[in-house]
Amino acid sequence: MEQQQSEPFLRRLSSTEQRIVDAISPILDVEQVELVAIQVVPGKQRAKVRLFVDHWDDEKNPAQRIEVGTLQSISRQISVVLDVEENERPFFAGAYQLEVSSPGLDRPLTKKSHFEKAIHSVVAVQVDPAIDGARKFKGELTKATPDAIEVLLADVDKHISLPHSVIRNAHIIYQF
Repeated sequence: MEQQQSEPFLRRLSSTEQRIVDAISPILDVEQVELVAIQVVPGKQRAKVRLFVDHWDDEKNPAQRIEVGTLQSISRQISVVLDVEENERPFFAGAYQLEVSSPGLDRPLTKKSHFEKAIHSVVAVQVDPAIDGARKFKGELTKATPDAIEVLLADVDKHISLPHSVIRNAHIIYQF
């Protein structure tokens, strides 16, 4: 089975998120899916672990929507692996809830390659620290390089360069 090279996320993962990614990566490789995003949300009674997965997108396997049955199968496999890991060294003080889903139409952009594939899409980007006095930008993604993206701002018809190092959150805005 061919293995896809794992691309790092733009933001640094917490130690818990990284442990989860390390534990589930073999399953994702076998199923030929990419972890698009991970969210760990603490809770009073239980934490939530949200995993957004999609098919690999390359020349041999063009992008296609991930099916519900595939998501269910992956969720069951990941649940077993995380339960074993949790018994050996707990992720959380209490229980947790696992959610595995597709990235959806407002797809998160969490890796450099995601921006390359989203050229000409309308995107929303949050940065920190602020650039030109703003932290939120919305417009057409016109360029993606190894160091930055360029967005044509919707409201002022101006291009702005946003370095990958300051991007905290980004996603496609689906146009109906």
